Amino acid sequence: MYQTEVIAKKVNLPQYSIEEAKEIFTRLHKQGILKGKNHKAIISSIIYFVSANSENINVSFRTLAEITGVSESKIRKTYRYLLMNGYLQSKRSSFAKPSKYISQIISSQEFSQQKSRINLSLLAQFADELGSLLHGKKPRGIAAASVYIFSTMLDTKFPQSKISKQAGVSSLTLRRIIKEVSQKFCVIVEV
Repeated sequence: MYQTEVIAKKVNLPQYSIEEAKEIFTRLHKQGILKGKNHKAIISSIIYFVSANSENINVSFRTLAEITGVSESKIRKTYRYLLMNGYLQSKRSSFAKPSKYISQIISSQEFSQQKSRINLSLLAQFADELGSLLHGKKPRGIAAASVYIFSTMLDTKFPQSKISKQAGVSSLTLRRIIKEVSQKFCVIVEV
């Protein structure tokens, strides 16, 4: 619990957020979740969760990785694990939705001809559904994957490189999300 407070203070969390992080850590400890797990990754995930659910507090995975020495991907995986297994439950439901980024991706000149074939409201709904099923993934990456999957289903292939550039994510991130979607949800997408 001391480690939680030290890391939380390094990222300048207010005292009420530090207390909330300590309470969550204590609850997880009592439930036996911490056994065999990287405590710094769990603490980082808890701090990220607390900051994401608080107004005016912004702590990134990258910042936590630099402070704790745990890789950013390990913190993300731990965060996803805690969310998916119900150990962390949001009081606020206003996470950034992937649909917020759809128009930014589609609005490019390069996509203007094909845009008329795509129902944007259906695409936005699809992106938000994917976002609710893929916990801990970047909303921009989910939006990009949604655009690619949707365009593939309509035989209007947008190049992955252009979609990822418009979304502000790497092509690798886009491919990984597409792969995860195709494996988990029986959506067959040729990459």
